[in-house]
Formats: sequence, C-alpha cells, structure tokens
Amino acid sequence: AACAPRRAAKPLVGGEDARSLIERAAPISVRQDNPKKGASALRYAKYMAATTAKEYIDLGGSRADLKHDINKGFVKVLAPAAAAPAVVVMPPPAPAAAVPPA
Repeated sequence: AACAPRRAAKPLVGGEDARSLIERAAPISVRQDNPKKGASALRYAKYMAATTAKEYIDLGGSRADLKHDINKGFVKVLAPAAAAPAVVVMPPPAPAAAVPPA
C-alpha cells in the first residue's frame, strides 16, 4: 500500500509554521495565567516559562500545542521570520564607445 503524500504544514496566525518556529528557536512570550484545564493545563504549567519555541517543546509542549496556543493568543511570537533579502538585477553595462585613434 502506498503512503499518502505528506500534507504541507499549515501556517499559523503570523504566516509561519510551527516547525520553522522551533527550528529557528523563535523568541516567544507565553501567557502567565494558565487558561487551560485538565491534562493540557498540566502541560501548560510546564512550558509556560519558555522564552523560545524550541524551549517550549523541550519543556513538554507539542507542535500541536504550540499551533493551538499561538492561534488562541496564549503564545505570541516576538520576532517574525526575517524576510528574504531582495535581489536587485542590474542590467549589463553598455558597451564602451569606440574611440578613434589619435
């Protein structure tokens, strides 16, 4: 049986996906009053001290938790991904005019 193709990561409220936030250890701010209940509240209590997306995962949050918390406003990404530098294409220089011999 063939495997289903992998779905593209869904962008979050800032346009970036959770995986890239974690890979670049994006700085985050986590709401300090725990808005959750049950098992998710216990996980939240562990990762609410995180200051980067990578630390959030290291402290027990999952990628799904991170996506949910960003989309709900419980976590804010403090530094969006840097835009790719603009590439300026310059036209080639005009050929030098022929100078008649003196």
